[in-house]
Amino acid sequence: SSLSTLRRGFGVTYVGGWGSYLAHDGGSGDWRRILEHPSYLRSVAAGGGKVWIGGDQAFVAVEDGSGWRRVPWKTTHGASVTGLWVDASGVAWAVTSDGRIARYDATSGELVQEHHDSRGLRAIWGSSAQSLVAVGDYGTILARDASSAWTAQSGPGNEYWRGIWGSGPMDIYIVGGRGKVARYNGTSWAPVAVGALEEQDLYAVHGRSAQDVWVVGNSGLVWRLDNASWRAVAGKGALSHDKDLRGVYVAPSGRAWIVAAGDGVVYSGLDDPITVIGIVEHMNLDGESGLEA
Repeated sequence: SSLSTLRRGFGVTYVGGWGSYLAHDGGSGDWRRILEHPSYLRSVAAGGGKVWIGGDQAFVAVEDGSGWRRVPWKTTHGASVTGLWVDASGVAWAVTSDGRIARYDATSGELVQEHHDSRGLRAIWGSSAQSLVAVGDYGTILARDASSAWTAQSGPGNEYWRGIWGSGPMDIYIVGGRGKVARYNGTSWAPVAVGALEEQDLYAVHGRSAQDVWVVGNSGLVWRLDNASWRAVAGKGALSHDKDLRGVYVAPSGRAWIVAAGDGVVYSGLDDPITVIGIVEHMNLDGESGLEA
């Protein structure tokens, strides 16, 4: 199995990926699969008492306390749902590999398209429902304002941006190809020097404050902004340099969760070293039926 995404919410860590399942740790480390789906799960987000997941073939599903249900798109397509963000009320926005941005409409029960870009999108984040940013291929950065309009922003270069997170509307990080990191300060985007990243592609960024931000990427790369300086965080044992890391989540306590391509392992730690805390790849489905493709 290969894990590609994770998100902690409601005291539970959710992970998903190539194994076509969603799993969580039950809040106490007892990892179990809770959902099966035939396609690759690429994104998971939580908020407003709901958990949302997205994957290949336009797959989106939500759990709101009454069981999992698939959410249809108003505009039919077959692209991958590569990123999700959920506001405080539980409403989700989704981005896709073919450049779509959609918002969940509670009245119709559908994802309604707000924008369609010519380039693929990979991640989305917001400080509120009135202030969102989506990023993707060829340096694409799109911002949504209170009028629901999405407009292109000028960014630092034409990198493939794959991850985004911010502590607020005037402090947003994006990460991408060839070790590139950029930050938005409320006015403009600028490159950020993060150690000797060189050419290693970056896939995810998350933090708990403007002073504590984690970045992960290929070859076991983990970097942490600790107050004003970036430093490498070491892995231990199975988290070796041959692991290509795909997701990171940092809890308010400062503990980070990390997942990698090529295995079904969840790694975690407060700092050096990051260690294995659970293996989900061999676990049986527990308590939930699968969702159809």
